[in-house]
Amino acid sequence: MRDLVWSFKFSLRELIHQKKIYLFLILNLFIGTFGFLAVQIFQSSLQVDLSERAQTMLGADFSISANRQFKPEEVQEFEKSISYDQKTTVVEFFGMLKSKDKSRLVTVRAFEEKYPFYGDIGSEKSLLDPQSETAWVDPELLKMLNVDTQAVGLQLGKLALKSVDVISKDSSRFFRGTGFAPVIYISKKLLPATELVEEGSTSKTFLLYKLNNLARLKEIQTEFFKNIKDTSIKFETAQDRSESGNTAFKYFTDYLGLVAIVSISLCFLSGGYLMRWAFQQQRKNIGIYKALGMSDIKIQWIYVLQVLFTSIFAFILSLALFLVLKPGLNYYFVHNSLPFQLNLTFTSILICLGISIIAPLFMFMPINSSIAKLNPKDLFLGQTASDKTSASVYLWYAVCVLG
Repeated sequence: MRDLVWSFKFSLRELIHQKKIYLFLILNLFIGTFGFLAVQIFQSSLQVDLSERAQTMLGADFSISANRQFKPEEVQEFEKSISYDQKTTVVEFFGMLKSKDKSRLVTVRAFEEKYPFYGDIGSEKSLLDPQSETAWVDPELLKMLNVDTQAVGLQLGKLALKSVDVISKDSSRFFRGTGFAPVIYISKKLLPATELVEEGSTSKTFLLYKLNNLARLKEIQTEFFKNIKDTSIKFETAQDRSESGNTAFKYFTDYLGLVAIVSISLCFLSGGYLMRWAFQQQRKNIGIYKALGMSDIKIQWIYVLQVLFTSIFAFILSLALFLVLKPGLNYYFVHNSLPFQLNLTFTSILICLGISIIAPLFMFMPINSSIAKLNPKDLFLGQTASDKTSASVYLWYAVCVLG
């Protein structure tokens, strides 16, 4: 313990005396760590928000769906194996929404009473109302078709829409605009008038269920799969919807993750060369320590602690910069319709702290092992002395970067 305290003091003293050298190393580690930390926080914030919004995205506790219309006897059959408290239905299909001179492919969602059980869908004026003849549409549709809510002039199939309202909130979608086509909501009572969904037509039917006791959900799911063998019928929980939805965001975060891994790998690779450069600058000091009889272990601890201090300092700088930028980033997200806030999580901090400390120490291991091979005579060679880098060192760097 005494030797460790002694090495601690010496490492701090050398960091202060050689601050210009170590500032380069800190800057290098800071850039890589900050990028990795930012991506980690972005990914974790997205996952947390998706998990919290699971029920509102589905609008129910679980759903049973198929790419066709259910027969009444079919519904009765599989509802024998499940127990529920409330039920509603949504029919979804693609159709053409027409104005006087333009048309646009849309996703039509025809809803029944009580939809959604969780969350809100509608405009600033009103939420979805199954008794209303209003159609709720995505705002971009009005611009595409060059119409406004005052003079409608829109037709969906054979149905002339009498009233249109603009969707300002939709809890069923994590991010509006990532779907295949803009969305329009209409009451299911208006569906026959469109003449778009008939027997044999392509549509997707969702039977949505709400439970008062969610502890029954796993039992209901098990019982359903035990009795229903039709693979075209899909049983989906709220958690399943949050995991399968918004794939565009997930692909984006996966891409960012790859970018972060590449950038931090290059950061640590360049950090390894900076460490070797710093080591070359310290050869004279190492020679003095050895000439004075200091053991190799003590000398190695001095430089291990130096790398540890620079890594921790770089991580603290990265964390501090993120905390400074966080309010501005969240403000930008809110004003650009991005549906989640960046939040620090213990897991993200722990992962970044571990990588920012462990990776530089791994990169430093070949350099640290060469301290034991250094002869005190190098003291008299000054800064001109250099040892040849073996192929094993380059191999170690490659393993650290790729691994």
